[in-house]
Amino acid sequence: MNIKFLLLFLIIILSSCGQNGKTNKRDTNEIEYVSNSEIVGGFDREKYPILQEAILLKEDNSLTEAIEKFNIAEKEYGPMIPIYLNRGVVYQQMGKSKESITDFEKCLSLNNEYYAALINRGIAYVYSNQSEKALIDLDKAIEINPTEPATYLNRAIAYNDLGKTKLACSDYKKAKSLGLMDKYGSDSVPRWLKIKCVF
Repeated sequence: MNIKFLLLFLIIILSSCGQNGKTNKRDTNEIEYVSNSEIVGGFDREKYPILQEAILLKEDNSLTEAIEKFNIAEKEYGPMIPIYLNRGVVYQQMGKSKESITDFEKCLSLNNEYYAALINRGIAYVYSNQSEKALIDLDKAIEINPTEPATYLNRAIAYNDLGKTKLACSDYKKAKSLGLMDKYGSDSVPRWLKIKCVF
């Protein structure tokens, strides 16, 4: 699956870990993020050229260099949602869930209902075997935007990690009804979820 970036990215998204305390890294292809335009967030690209450079490095998959630029941008411009959101997404791409969660928390300290930060922190929690916390963020993200299929898909993954197969399949069905396949393609759904949830 091609990872869509989400505001984060949110996405967003924000791949996960195994169950029962085991530390199995989840295939990053299991998590679906929302669109790149939502990740980047709104900002004046001419007024914040360092941030723009960091985002371009992120889009070119130059992750270490992107982190360095985001750090410089933060020192230069101070607290900004686009810095924290995008840097959090990069950390998640690098498999650094702890750092990504910290950045998404910084976003949420500036705007506690910022959809992209909620879905991405939820995804990062799934990655780090904290599915109960993931559900809190994903539930709130669904309250804010109940029509984004990626949120339901990621909540289905969190439910599955907690052994709640019925709820996982219900969310998968909801994601499909909201156009998951049209928006993200059939590769966006982990194979095991397709097998478990036969409708």
